[in-house]
This record gives sequence, structure tokens and C-alpha cells, in this order.
Amino acid sequence: MRPQSVSYADVQSAEKPWQNSLSKWREVVQSEEDLYLPCGVNCLTSLRQSMIIEEVTLGALARAQASARDPSTSQILCEAQTARSARLVELRTACARIATIGEYYKLRARSTRATYGGVLFGLIGTTAIVVAFAWPLHLPMP
Repeated sequence: MRPQSVSYADVQSAEKPWQNSLSKWREVVQSEEDLYLPCGVNCLTSLRQSMIIEEVTLGALARAQASARDPSTSQILCEAQTARSARLVELRTACARIATIGEYYKLRARSTRATYGGVLFGLIGTTAIVVAFAWPLHLPMP
């Protein structure tokens, strides 16, 4: 029962809640955003967009810091880079946490199916054994 890897994109693109455990998890994340999503992010799509924005901002700050002429400007840009890096780490951590819990949801669904399948086949096997012993054998006696 090895778990299959689940990516953030799998959770984000999951649909049909009655068929897919990942879509149930996506609905939980989006309905209780205060628990699972960072501040200022209200859905999985905006989490991905926020990560892209932070990465682009960090690149722009690095270029600006490289061309800064006075030390005070360079210091301010360095502090801004530190703040944006911290925010990007927060967003990536939330993304990883969502994917990890999505993997749990998927594994739990597989485990539930295996449990019910095991019970069903156990009952079928038990019935087959009982029928085999209860079936009258009419073999001709020599």
C-alpha cells in the first residue's frame, strides 16, 4: 500500500468531490482558508500566483541592489529582499503542507477501498468454504 506522490497541481486541479478525495481536500482548504492558507491568500490559485509574484519581485530587488549606488539604498533593498524571501518561504511551506495532507487524503481513500474490498472477498471466501462442505457429494460407491 505504498502511497502515490501527490503534487500541489494535483490538489489544485482536483474536481468532482463525490469521486475524488483530493477534491474534498481542496474544498476543505478553500473553505477554511484561515487554517491552511497564508495571510492574504484566499484560494489555491492565488497561492500559486503569490509565489510567482514573490519570485519575480526577488529577482527585481536583486537587480536593483546590484545597481544601487549608495549604501543606504542598498541596505533598504537588502531588507526588502529578506522580507520577500521570508514571505516566499511561508508560501512554499503552505504549498508543501497542502500537498502532504493531500497525499494523506489519497492514501486514506485507497485504504478505505482496500478495507471494504477485503471484507467483501473475505465473505465470498467464507461462503465458498461453507458451500463446499455443505454440498452433498453423490459419488458412486464401488
